[in-house]
Amino acid sequence: MILEHEQRHLQAYMDNLARVEKVVRDALNKRFDAKPLYAPSGTAMSALEHEISSKWFPFIRDEFDKGKDKQALIDTPEEYARMGKVCNGEVAATILKRLNKQK
Repeated sequence: MILEHEQRHLQAYMDNLARVEKVVRDALNKRFDAKPLYAPSGTAMSALEHEISSKWFPFIRDEFDKGKDKQALIDTPEEYARMGKVCNGEVAATILKRLNKQK
């Protein structure tokens, strides 16, 4: 049951990854249109680095974050209650013991 639960998370992640790949590819193709990047002599690399860090990294991060809603739908209180009963509650008890040891 735990593996099945985690496989649902993995599938949601993979679905989101495919969506992000398409969105980012389309945006990059639109931005660069398979043309060279022109900039004043000696500034192209720093201009590109600035664009990547200020625009593209946040854009990609925000697209990945859109997948968090589907992950949250997997981790409902009902699902945690169901998972807490796995193996007659032994899994939940083991996790609780480990958490108490960390304190």
